[in-house]
Amino acid sequence: MVMLAPFAFSSVNTVYAETVNTDFTKNLPSTDSEYANSESTQNIISTDNISSNLTVFSLNEIYPALNYTYYNTFTSQVYEAIKAKQIRERFLSKVPKSNGYSYNYSLEPIIINADHMYVSNNGNTITYTGRVNVIQGDRVVTATEAVYNRATDGKQYITVKGDVNLKSNQIQLEADQLVVELLNSGNPNLDAAQTTFAIVDTIMHGQAQALDSEQNVTTLEQSQLYAGPIRPFTLNIKAKETVINMNSSELTFNRATIRIGKVPLFWFPTFSVNISGKPQSGFKEPTIGIGNTTGFRINIPFVWYINNHAKYTISAFFSTKLGLLLNNNFDYASKYGISTINYAFTTSSLNRKDNTYRYYLGLRHLYSNENYTVNLNYRRVSDKRYFYDYYSNTDSYLTSSYTLAYAKDRWSWDLSAYTFDPIYNTESKSYNSAPEFNFNYREPFAYNKIRFASTGQIAHLYNSDAVKYNKVDRFYTKNSLLYSQINSVFRSDYSLSAYTTFYHQYNRQTGKYENLYRFAPEFSAEYSTKLVRDQLAFNRYAVTVIPSLGYTYRNVNHKFDSRFNNYDSSSLLPSVLMIQNGIYNYGIDRLEEANDVNIG
Repeated sequence: MVMLAPFAFSSVNTVYAETVNTDFTKNLPSTDSEYANSESTQNIISTDNISSNLTVFSLNEIYPALNYTYYNTFTSQVYEAIKAKQIRERFLSKVPKSNGYSYNYSLEPIIINADHMYVSNNGNTITYTGRVNVIQGDRVVTATEAVYNRATDGKQYITVKGDVNLKSNQIQLEADQLVVELLNSGNPNLDAAQTTFAIVDTIMHGQAQALDSEQNVTTLEQSQLYAGPIRPFTLNIKAKETVINMNSSELTFNRATIRIGKVPLFWFPTFSVNISGKPQSGFKEPTIGIGNTTGFRINIPFVWYINNHAKYTISAFFSTKLGLLLNNNFDYASKYGISTINYAFTTSSLNRKDNTYRYYLGLRHLYSNENYTVNLNYRRVSDKRYFYDYYSNTDSYLTSSYTLAYAKDRWSWDLSAYTFDPIYNTESKSYNSAPEFNFNYREPFAYNKIRFASTGQIAHLYNSDAVKYNKVDRFYTKNSLLYSQINSVFRSDYSLSAYTTFYHQYNRQTGKYENLYRFAPEFSAEYSTKLVRDQLAFNRYAVTVIPSLGYTYRNVNHKFDSRFNNYDSSSLLPSVLMIQNGIYNYGIDRLEEANDVNIG
C-alpha cells in the first residue's frame, strides 16, 4: 500500500435535487391550465414534509378529519403527493446511491493499493500495476495500471488505464482510460475516454467517447444520455456535445437527436434543460407524441425571464396533420396581482388542415388582499373545432368570468358575472349570468358534531338574442342542519334540509312575467365504516373500502308545473350555469323527488 500527500481528484459535481420552484408564475394557474403554457401551473401540495413511508393508518392519525372524507379535495392531494413520492422512489430504487457524506478532497489523502510499484524519472513518475485500487474519500477507482506523473510545469496527474471503474457520491463510470489532474495544481481537471457512466441518485445513465470535467463543468463528446438504464428501448438523447454545467445548473445538448433506443425521432441544433428547478431563460425540454387528430406532434418551448416580475414563453407546436401553432404566454406580477395573456395562433400558410387563421385568446388577472380575491378571466376562440384538434377537448362553449370574492371565518361570498360563448352551431346564444351573488355560511356546535349550513344564490340571467323570455331573476337558498357521530370504526351522518327558490320569469301560459315560488324539504341519513389495510398508500391496488348504507327523502312541490321549465341554473356554487339552444342540463330546476335507499 502506498499513500500520497493530500491531493484530490477534481470533482464531477452532479446532484439530483428536489427543489421548490421559485418561479412566481408557478404560484397560480395561467389563463387556462389545459390550453395555456404548462410552465404557469403548479402542484397544489408540496411533498417536502411528507414521508414516503406514511401508511394509511398513520395518515388518519395525523389528519383525523380525513378519516371518513376520503374523497375530499385535501385527502386526494395528500394521497397524490404520497403516490408521486413513492413512484419517484421506485424509479430510483435501483440506481447508484450516495452515502450522504460530503468530503473535502483537499484534506483527503490518496491511498493506492497495487501488486507492483515502479519509480522512475527521479521520482517524478510512479507506475502501479496489477490489481490497482485508488481510494480518496468516497472515490474508489479500480484498474490494471495507474501512473503518477509530476510534469516540468509543476502540474501533477494520475493516469488510470485498463478496465477502469470509478465509484463516488457523484458519479459511477467505466472507461478505457481516466486522467486526473490533482487539485493542488491550480487547475483541476478529469478526462475519461470511451466511458459508460451513471449519475448517482438519478435515473441518468450515459455513454461518451470522451468526458472532460473542469471546475464543475462536465463536457461529453459524442454522447448518449439515457433516461434510465441503457437498454434497447430507453428514451435517450444523442448529441455531438453535452455540457453539464453545475455552476449554472444547466444541461445543454448541441446537435442533438431525441431517440428511442437507436430510432431517431427529432433533431435539434441545441436545447437546454434546467436541472436546478430555478427560473432560467432558454429552450426547455420538448414534448413529443402521436394522435389521431394531430398525427406526429412535437412542442418546443422557449422561456424568457425578462426580470423578477415578468416572464414570456413562446412554444412552437408542430403537427404533421395540423401544421404549426405558435403559443404565446406572458405573465406579469406586481403588487396589484398577477396578469396572464395567452395567445395561440396559426396562419393560413402554416395551417395544414384548412388553410385558415385559427387562434385562442385568454386574459386573466388574479389579485388577493387578505380576505378579498379578484379574479378576471376572459376567453375567446376562433372556431368550434380548435379545442378538439389541438387538445382533444369537446367543450361546446367557453366560459368567461369576473369575480369579487370574500372569505373569513365561517362566511364566504362572491359577486360574479358569467358569459357563455358557444363554439358549436346553435340556434341562439346562451344565457349569461350578470350579476350573480353566491354566499355560504357554516356554524358548528358541540365540537362539530352538529352543524348549520346555509348556501344561496341571487342571479339575473339574460339572453339578448331570445325573442321572448329573454331574462329571469332567481333567488335560491338551501339551509341544512347536520349531525355526525364518529368513532374509530363507524360513522353516521344525518341532515335535514330545505330548498327554497323564488323566480321572476316569463310564463308561457299567461304570456306575462310572474313571480314563482318552489319549496323542497329533504332528509338524508348515511351509515358507513372504513376498511383499511395498514400499508403504504399506493404500493397495492386496493387501499381503502368504505361500505355505506344511506336513505334520502325529498319532496318537490310544483314538480310538473310547466311554468318552471323555461330556464335552468345550477345548485353548485359558484355557478357553472349553462343554458343554450333549449337544452337544460341540470340544477335547481331539475330537483327530483326522492324516497331512495342507497348502498355503496
